[in-house]
Amino acid sequence: MFVVIIVALLIYICLPWPLQIILFAVNFLLPDPIPVLDEVIMLTSIFSKLNFFARISDMYEKHKALTIFLVVLGLGAIIAFVVVGGKTIYQALF
Repeated sequence: MFVVIIVALLIYICLPWPLQIILFAVNFLLPDPIPVLDEVIMLTSIFSKLNFFARISDMYEKHKALTIFLVVLGLGAIIAFVVVGGKTIYQALF
């Protein structure tokens, strides 16, 4: 049973934070043998992801030129992928 709990926790940690919040709300309503422990673990994961997003936001504010470069690079990659129709660049050129 302990292995199932560990696997479920690892899957939960990998989920996007909106799904984590939904699962936290569901888990909050379910009765537990240890009432608060799993909620604390779940909240820790949610706050960790929110902290990560805040750090990324701070980096973007401090390095505006790098942000513009990364956005242009990302858009260029998407446009290049659409133009070549999902082929590799080698297949598109030759």
